[in-house]
Amino acid sequence: MRARWRLLVVGLLAVWVLPGCSLGEPVACSGIECTNSLVVVDLDGAVPSSYVIEVQALNETRRFTCTAVSLCNGAVFDDFTPTQVTIRVTWSGGSVEQVVTPAYEVVQPNGPDCPPVCRRAVVTITIPG
Repeated sequence: MRARWRLLVVGLLAVWVLPGCSLGEPVACSGIECTNSLVVVDLDGAVPSSYVIEVQALNETRRFTCTAVSLCNGAVFDDFTPTQVTIRVTWSGGSVEQVVTPAYEVVQPNGPDCPPVCRRAVVTITIPG
């Protein structure tokens, strides 16, 4: 019988005390997705209308082709986050190659308290003019 009274008293205290406590506002997270990625954008200089971007790190090579009708400026390589990468841009008039160490930033598209958490680096390649 005593245990019931204790439980009742604790329950009543919780109902009386907790409404005055702030447990923080609930966080509403949206469903925006993100992917760990290396972004080769902002081609600078005399950018050709058609080109191929090839990225290579360790034993993996990925390729992106831009045609004149695509009107693209760079490429996104998802699930590819090397610490050092060789980037080669090739077009009909030549090519340029750079070895870069990408600086990855943490991206949280739904806010700091919401998943997912991704890493993304953006690099710029200059096309000689």
